[in-house]
Amino acid sequence: DFVQQCEKFCLIDGKQSGLPLVMGTTTFGFSFQEMEGLCVGGIGDVIRFDKDQIQYCDARRGALNEIQEEVARFASAVRVFREEQRALRAKMQASVIALQEELRSPEFLRQMDLAVDKMSLLRQKFQAFREQTTGPNQEYFSAAMAEVRASGATLETAMRES
Repeated sequence: DFVQQCEKFCLIDGKQSGLPLVMGTTTFGFSFQEMEGLCVGGIGDVIRFDKDQIQYCDARRGALNEIQEEVARFASAVRVFREEQRALRAKMQASVIALQEELRSPEFLRQMDLAVDKMSLLRQKFQAFREQTTGPNQEYFSAAMAEVRASGATLETAMRES
């Protein structure tokens, strides 16, 4: 088969590193010397053999796959971050509603009437609210944000090195 002959001819160090191009048939095309001149230099330097370029291309042949994997990892981290952001907003909104209800409750209003230091009582309620909304609820959000930053940095490195 002519295609297999072409592929064998283009092997470099036993590996398919070249680009086999069938440029004729057994009855029409180039002679062996003309083909060799095209592939390894000569005849107007149409195609030039460059071992350094071959080694570079061989080393970087997986670069596009690496970049695609890092883009997927980054996109996934962004999706998780967005969901954690939505969850945090929902939790904060629920906490705000709960605080508003508590501040309007007859029990709290009674406590305010009896309190000597009303500001301290309000301060305690707001500190409890802040701890409730920023403590455990923010851990997942912060972790998701850190993952976005880390995967973004990895993607940037992959793109710069490719």
